[in-house]
Amino acid sequence: MFVFVFQLASIESSLTLNDDGLTYCDGAGWIPYKDEKCVKILDDTLRTFDEAQRDCTKLDDDISTLVIVRTKEEQDFLANYLFTTARKLESFWIGGKFSGNKFHWIDNTEVSFTNWDPKGVKNRSDFCVQIEEEETRRGT
Repeated sequence: MFVFVFQLASIESSLTLNDDGLTYCDGAGWIPYKDEKCVKILDDTLRTFDEAQRDCTKLDDDISTLVIVRTKEEQDFLANYLFTTARKLESFWIGGKFSGNKFHWIDNTEVSFTNWDPKGVKNRSDFCVQIEEEETRRGT
């Protein structure tokens, strides 16, 4: 079974420091997260996890990926950007996947920060990770 969602891509190499000492992202639609990476909502095309990752890698010579969320601060930034600033109501693929009986990021690093919905985690070999708006923020 595939769940189709919009995708969020992240790329770290597009960060540039301008003369004022401010970080900005090269290219249209990218926004910076601290001095670490740039993020972008690609478009409104519905994709599987594998399709989303494939399309992300096409952006910048195979260096962009689905976003990896390593801290609560980064999750809060992304949630605010997606659901408040961009006013999206959908779920977004992020770069986490369950394989080999554990979760890992698509760069093969271990998942150290989790903020899973207790009702959402399942032990399935095809389980991939999404970020969704909290029900309390949706008003439901």
